[in-house]
Amino acid sequence: MIWKTKELQDTVLAKYGNKQGMSLTQCLIAIEKRQRFARYHFSEFKRLLEDNINDLILGNDDNDPHAEAHIFALMQCMHGIHDTLAHAIYYALVMDIDSEMQFTDKRNINITNVKGKLLLNNKYKDLVRLITKLVCNDNYKFLNAYVNHSKHRSLINMVRLIDGKKKENMCQLVFSKFNHNHDSFDEKPITEYIELEYHRQAKLVVDIGIEINKVVQQKGYEI
Repeated sequence: MIWKTKELQDTVLAKYGNKQGMSLTQCLIAIEKRQRFARYHFSEFKRLLEDNINDLILGNDDNDPHAEAHIFALMQCMHGIHDTLAHAIYYALVMDIDSEMQFTDKRNINITNVKGKLLLNNKYKDLVRLITKLVCNDNYKFLNAYVNHSKHRSLINMVRLIDGKKKENMCQLVFSKFNHNHDSFDEKPITEYIELEYHRQAKLVVDIGIEINKVVQQKGYEI
């Protein structure tokens, strides 16, 4: 399954005009770029992990910044996709000109707040279900806290755990535990987390996109 973003752009352009179509198109371009960046950082992190595992085990600091940079960039990309997706929904469903759905302060447009607006209309129930599946998840909660903490307060350290008993798996990279607002997050294995959340998010973004296309095809709002 793929999200036919060009089809969505053409439909919104035909139904609602150039201004609405351009607002949506800019969001879709940003999502696609972030997805490409995320794929790049994901593959580079895995390559470095496989190529330099001995250096990581031996504690060669020269290699650590490269892997850490890709991890940090990947987390930023995945987090950014959520907010840009929220804007894509906002413009695709012409929420910006609906008095009940619009935000007076556009700084409040994020995936959670957009979901709250969509709850006002039962015809968006399938879209709400998919967004809920995306955001009501412990991995999403960790991602959100990690990026916001790193952006506004301090970077979350990445450390090695050494287990001499299991020679074939001597080194494991983990996120250090941290507190963000009122939540506490324990140490988390980096590779396992990234594998799960990267693939989970990638699938759900496509599922949400396909549902947006379906809703827009049916929507008869006039401006």
